[in-house]
Amino acid sequence: MVHDGAVGVTFGYGKATREMVSFDTVEMVQGKVEWLKERGMGGSMFWEAAMDRRDEGSLIATSYEASGDVDESSYWVGCEGCVHDNVRGLSS
Repeated sequence: MVHDGAVGVTFGYGKATREMVSFDTVEMVQGKVEWLKERGMGGSMFWEAAMDRRDEGSLIATSYEASGDVDESSYWVGCEGCVHDNVRGLSS
């Protein structure tokens, strides 16, 4: 794992497979939410949530907590029959 603080990226690279994977950390999400708030933007989103953690390392929970006063009138999009435990059964 490599973290480049100047650019704000964390990634891993497998020389054998020649594959690179980049990802956010809790600290990176906190910084991104602060950047959004400073500019008066409405919120954040995540491209993939199925592998988010369920402990203090959760990026979605970090974003929610860092956002402060969140308008909870929005709806959740469900995934009936979904194979992912963390989104199955959510409904709009």
